[in-house]
Amino acid sequence: DRETILRFFIRVMTFIALVSLPFYFATNYLGVTLPIVNGHMRSYGNGLIFFYIVGRTIRNCGIFWEPSIFASFLSMAAMFTVFDKQLRHRKTRLLIFYIAVLTSNSSTGFVLLLLISILIICNYLFEKNHNILSVTMLSLFCSLLLVCIFLLWDQLILKLFPNNNFVLKLLSDNVQQSSRFVAIIQNLQLFLGRPGFG
Repeated sequence: DRETILRFFIRVMTFIALVSLPFYFATNYLGVTLPIVNGHMRSYGNGLIFFYIVGRTIRNCGIFWEPSIFASFLSMAAMFTVFDKQLRHRKTRLLIFYIAVLTSNSSTGFVLLLLISILIICNYLFEKNHNILSVTMLSLFCSLLLVCIFLLWDQLILKLFPNNNFVLKLLSDNVQQSSRFVAIIQNLQLFLGRPGFG
């Protein structure tokens, strides 16, 4: 049944995240290197159950070939965990998923974590028997806050990290005109134009 499949998925992702974290810290902080394999036009450090992109060990791929895919699967598992009230060790699993997404250094993962955090807050309010109007208002406020943060991102980052070369590079025209960045903007415009089907 559906519940069994979702719990199996959550358990598998918990295992994958738990396995990836020691490998991630070993490759980034202990200098451990893994055998190199080539695939998807990139070179990967291959630990059979853990991969990293050569030259980008700071991005945890888990068992996947792309950190954003890993972050997306972790986020799905986190979302299912939020809704499964009978799942054992819910808070521990959520913490593991959050840490693993943070180690993926995926902007997609960061956005999904924000959305899941809003989901956790709304779910908590429902559990505490707050009325649907207050939960809806909080959800709308959080969504509006996220849109404002997105629109004012450059100014916020420059205020928080003034004169940081890495931040200046991220905010440069080269990055903002990259296909990934442009795709995010176009997808957001599609969504805002037609929220139901965008």
